[in-house]
Amino acid sequence: MDESSEARYRELEPRFTNTTREKLGVLAISRPPRTLIDRVLALDAPTADTADILEDLGITDYGVPSTVLKPVVDGSRIAGPAVTVLNESGSSDRWPYEFTDIFLIAEPGDVVVIAGEGFAQAGSWGGTTTGFAVERGLAGTVSQWPCRDWNEIQEKEYPVWTPGFTPFPTKRHLMTKALMVPIKIHGTTVRPGDLVVADAGGVIFAPQEQLGELERRLRAEAN
Repeated sequence: MDESSEARYRELEPRFTNTTREKLGVLAISRPPRTLIDRVLALDAPTADTADILEDLGITDYGVPSTVLKPVVDGSRIAGPAVTVLNESGSSDRWPYEFTDIFLIAEPGDVVVIAGEGFAQAGSWGGTTTGFAVERGLAGTVSQWPCRDWNEIQEKEYPVWTPGFTPFPTKRHLMTKALMVPIKIHGTTVRPGDLVVADAGGVIFAPQEQLGELERRLRAEAN
């Protein structure tokens, strides 16, 4: 961990449930400015328009279409920095699950992105985690796995992108390998702090180092 992340770890350590230091990556991240997020959300088609700019910048591996990850709640659109969860195969009887510590790390407006290995039909998100996310003021969730409790997610109108729905629980099929580390979701690399843009078209992940140029181009197009 860098010095800022070490300081953040010392602050959060007494509140962590089952997460060990070895499972934590960077805890202090640079988040996109609110001006950029507002500009993205004001676009007619946030994912398509963002994709066009990323293509112009020479980036081609940046997203997942809605044929793979689609919104649970119709009309959802979000933009915010990624906070990441890396899963692996395994069974755990712990509650809270280790990955729920992401809610201590995340800040309002963040987007939880979940990927890794493990039973493809397991649920990695559901009603309880949606409640945590809403309480924390998170922007949304993107998961490689299907979700459970779709009715609760829709009732709360919390934005979630998944491949679909499942009855299978997390506890006997998935364990947390790490939090706040680079992950790959359907072949696309996502790092903590990258900008997540999602709507009916799917999900886009804009690299942190390109966010200044992304905002500059959006500002120019608006003038």
